[in-house]
Amino acid sequence: MDSQREKKVPKTKESIAAYNKEYFSRPDVIARAKVRNAQYRERRRERRKAYKKTEQGKLAERRYITSDKAKLQLKAAALRRNYGLTIEQVEDMKSKQKGLCAICHTIPKHWHVDHCHNTGKVRGMLCGSCNMGLGLFHDDTQRLKDAAEYLNAV
Repeated sequence: MDSQREKKVPKTKESIAAYNKEYFSRPDVIARAKVRNAQYRERRRERRKAYKKTEQGKLAERRYITSDKAKLQLKAAALRRNYGLTIEQVEDMKSKQKGLCAICHTIPKHWHVDHCHNTGKVRGMLCGSCNMGLGLFHDDTQRLKDAAEYLNAV
C-alpha cells in the first residue's frame, strides 16, 4: 500500500517558498490576480466616492485639506515640481540669507522662490514685492537700470 502512495515530504519554509514562487509565476494565476485586483480597486474607488458624498466624508475631507500635514505636503510637492527643491533646501537658503529678503533685507511675511525663467536656476528667496518687481521687469537688468535712473532723475 505504501508503495502505491507517494511518500509525504515534510513541509519546510524553503519548500513552501519554492512552491509559492512557482505557483504565483504561472500565467493563469497572474491573469486571475490582475482581474481580481482590478475588481478590488474599482470596488474601493466606488466606496470612497460614496463616502465622500456623505456628511461625515465631507467633514473629513475639509478637516484634511485644512490640516497642517496636508498643507506641508502640498507645499513640498509644489517646490519639488516647480523648482526641484526640498523644504530643507528652502529652509537652508532662508538661513543663509539670515531670514531676510535677498533684495530689500526685510523679514518677509510670505517667502517666494526667485528663479531665472530662462534657465530655471534658483537664485534665492525673496519677499512678495521684490519677487513681483523682478517679474514685472521680466528679469531684464537694463530695464532695472533704466528704472533706477528714472527714479534718480525725478
